[in-house]
Amino acid sequence: MNCLPLAVTVVSLVAVAVWPARADEANVSARVAGVESCPTSESTKRRCLRLRVTVAASGRSETEAIFIADEGLEKSVRDRFGSRSGAVFDALVAPIGRARTKGRYKREAAHAVDALVGAGAARFYTLGDDVSLNSASEAKVSRIAARYFAVTGQLLYITSGTRDARSQAEAMVDKLRYGGSLSLYRDRAAARSIRDAIRQARKAGKGRVEMVAAAQRLIEDQMRRGIFISRHLQSGAIDIRSIGMSGKARSAFKRAALAEPGVKVLYERRPPHFHVTL
Repeated sequence: MNCLPLAVTVVSLVAVAVWPARADEANVSARVAGVESCPTSESTKRRCLRLRVTVAASGRSETEAIFIADEGLEKSVRDRFGSRSGAVFDALVAPIGRARTKGRYKREAAHAVDALVGAGAARFYTLGDDVSLNSASEAKVSRIAARYFAVTGQLLYITSGTRDARSQAEAMVDKLRYGGSLSLYRDRAAARSIRDAIRQARKAGKGRVEMVAAAQRLIEDQMRRGIFISRHLQSGAIDIRSIGMSGKARSAFKRAALAEPGVKVLYERRPPHFHVTL
């Protein structure tokens, strides 16, 4: 993919007050404000998105700035917002993605997407509650998500990352409760023992909590013996939400993921998601 260096020419808008001491104290939002000629483009006919960024903090005045999504956007944002640029780049992702996928401003948004992805300045995925990634996984996921966004204008939603024994037990219990099978696990013997423990707890009239506890005890024992039923337990896998993805989006995700060396993708139907081995 030919990526333009993300560029935005900053047009000063509203006077600003004192910046908050911490980035997370600020509420950053962005929207597409229209299009205009790209000031740095070689083609006088080329148009670019005009993006309005607003930063507001509790008890402080708002700051606004307008950026033109052309060559130089990354530098413009960093010059304007400094250490808070990361939050600004993340805020730009959603409105650019919507413009890219909804059709209006689609051509201009495509240039903005190329620039944003090429700069590597924004995060193109969302983590579910209590989901964590180690640094190695995060680097791979970032590249996969950027490729996917460049084609679809959509963020990836990660439902599971690194797991401990309890969260792995919860995942396996829920898979069986939704009618799924544990036959996909490579260590069939380890999977069968966990499955049997869950079934025994269920036959005894136990609820989900007790079934999870039974599975967790077995998983912890297996881990002590060097057996890891899932790559999730070793920070080597993630799950991606597939609900809401169109057929084209699913294909785009597979291509984006498989372009990363060593990555394998498995689509699981119950519950529906992509299991990605990193």
